[in-house]
Amino acid sequence: MKFALITCSSIGVTALGGGSAWDRVGPWNLFDDPNNGGEAGTLDCAASHEKSPNVIYTGGQNNGVSSGIVKTVDGGKHWTRNSKGLWDTRILGCWVHPEHEDGSYVFAGTHSGVYESVDSAESWTRCDETMDWGMVRSFRSGMINGEHYILANADKAILTRKSSSVCGWQKIDAPGGQPANQHLSVIVQDGNTEVLTVVGGWGGGDMYYGNIVNETYAKWTGPVTTSAGEKLNPSNVAIDPKDRNHFLFSKGGEYRTYESKDGGKTAARIESHADKGAFFVMIDSRGFFYTATQAGAFASQDAGVTWNPLHVWMDNRDGTRHDRVPHDYQRIVPDFRGDGVAIPSDQGLHIVDLSTMQNMTNVNGDLKNAMSLSAIISPSKTHPGSRNLVVNSWDWNVGASWDDGATWPAWNDSEANPFWCGEGGGGEAMGTSGKAVMMHHSTHGQSSDGGHNWMRANAPGNVHHSGAFAYVRLPGSRAEPAGTCFTTGDFPADTPPAPPPGAFSDSLGVQPLKGGNVKFLMTSDDFGVSWNWTAMPANLQADGLVVDPTSQNSLFGFTSNCLAHSVDQGLTWSACSTSTGLTGNFQKLIVKDSQVMFMVRNGAVPLRTTDGGLTWTELTSAAPLYKYGASFDASLSWSGNTLVLHGTDHSAIRRGEYATSVWKSCDTGNTWTDEAGDLVTISPGPGVWYEKDFYFVTSGEGVTVKRNFDCSSESLLI
Repeated sequence: MKFALITCSSIGVTALGGGSAWDRVGPWNLFDDPNNGGEAGTLDCAASHEKSPNVIYTGGQNNGVSSGIVKTVDGGKHWTRNSKGLWDTRILGCWVHPEHEDGSYVFAGTHSGVYESVDSAESWTRCDETMDWGMVRSFRSGMINGEHYILANADKAILTRKSSSVCGWQKIDAPGGQPANQHLSVIVQDGNTEVLTVVGGWGGGDMYYGNIVNETYAKWTGPVTTSAGEKLNPSNVAIDPKDRNHFLFSKGGEYRTYESKDGGKTAARIESHADKGAFFVMIDSRGFFYTATQAGAFASQDAGVTWNPLHVWMDNRDGTRHDRVPHDYQRIVPDFRGDGVAIPSDQGLHIVDLSTMQNMTNVNGDLKNAMSLSAIISPSKTHPGSRNLVVNSWDWNVGASWDDGATWPAWNDSEANPFWCGEGGGGEAMGTSGKAVMMHHSTHGQSSDGGHNWMRANAPGNVHHSGAFAYVRLPGSRAEPAGTCFTTGDFPADTPPAPPPGAFSDSLGVQPLKGGNVKFLMTSDDFGVSWNWTAMPANLQADGLVVDPTSQNSLFGFTSNCLAHSVDQGLTWSACSTSTGLTGNFQKLIVKDSQVMFMVRNGAVPLRTTDGGLTWTELTSAAPLYKYGASFDASLSWSGNTLVLHGTDHSAIRRGEYATSVWKSCDTGNTWTDEAGDLVTISPGPGVWYEKDFYFVTSGEGVTVKRNFDCSSESLLI
């Protein structure tokens, strides 16, 4: 058989990927504000020049998100993705050069150094000298010996460069590792800059002053201790920009706000704020105090005597008003639009209303940067011809759209929602039947009406959905369910028998374990409403399950080195296959029919069989994708005509290439086209087919989709 690689564009060069652009369907505008004033996804930073307040840059990276730089020119109503040449799209810090009033000179701090843009983020240049200096977290203005400089903080260093240069960063070694989310704290006096930083982590550490002498050297003083010799154990610190001896800090382990007015000789907890948690602290240019943690953000205009919670108000489409104080805040950003303050969170970007000092404004608009984990898709009954999308997320709860992503209102009060799932989890729908399952740790749920109402039960251990859920199809259909479905669970070896069929309850009287040591096959004959389970063979502790969509009695189970087959719905299993060519570290099995299958492998090209598994050969046509040893996922369309390889190669970042790839084949892997399009995230998730459309789940760009992505039946060649 002859193989050939066909691409729509070159792979991993300065342009974005080949193929058409992706539609981004969310989740977005969570809480369903009619003016798009709802919440979005993870952000870590924000920047805007006071002379161009409607131009805002932001981005995120928490929990594996990689949003790239996103930009608005209308104050947050509409956002664009601006990451051309920005290979590392895990954004910790962004900043606008103060001398460029139009906001055209922008900096981005990433996990692998600094990027700079001189054209309003239309394109980016990596400052290669910073590549090995660790995560770059924030930027500030400073002065060294009377000259203007730009400063940044990295893992174990303070970075410097002249304000008038392009790249050319220098490094000042810090006394140790600095907190991952700390915004660089500086004071500029008499033409020189002093920094105040924590060396340590979330749980606390030591505090140091650093008097910057030149581009590569600072005189460090510390650890800062009280006059009695006690360490302050800070987790985050902020200096008063007008008084180097005055600072706020949050105390590690306690996470309360402390203040020193004498350079640390004495320090005291701010008792007026003692009942509120604090990790991030800040003193702005007017002397106002700020704190933020998951319990909320708070501000004081009177040096900590009184505090105001900062509210985010959202007007729901149903007419109710939603007031939210707690968020998963990621940073307090000073110098925003001059003397303003922005507070990004895992739920979007919030700007402090300086006129009230009690409210914050969401400027998320149509921002679609969620950390999505699933796409559970069913036909919509409330919007005929459209689709229901139920999406598990991190940094948020489960979200729902009943119109294919146009709006995200979630569930009515009369519906049994799946908010019990919380952050994480995932699930799948079964064809166009409206039947769906959701699983998270020991909890599993089922919906029979397209995700509107969910039943819930607990299993004796952790149940699985990713790679381990499979369902039998109706005769003659490749997608519609017959009722029988399977998954696996990690249960303790002495797990009691399953309850009688139909006994669907919130508790089975068994304490779930954080991790089991025996794999159990879970089987349902009623679309996932009730389950039975039985221990799997010792030599088949299966990581994944797959059915042949053209057969009623063909179930495959696999581990990293074993592929077994069952023809009686998992009651008995064959020995591990020893077929010719079936080698490597197995990741996922794709079954087109009884003859054509693909074995996706970790770090190596997939295998293909065209004789029912008797022999396997490598898909050498995909070799360029695996050149550097990366691993990729795969998905097959409902029709069986379209095979997609998708995933990320993080080593591409250093090579100056985009990391995420989506390759499509219409001829069972003989040839491929590059369909990465305008994706910039390097944190892709699963691929989910629905009819002819391919939904690609990501962390940083939410759920994306390409319509009519399925190849025509005439394209299938073997």
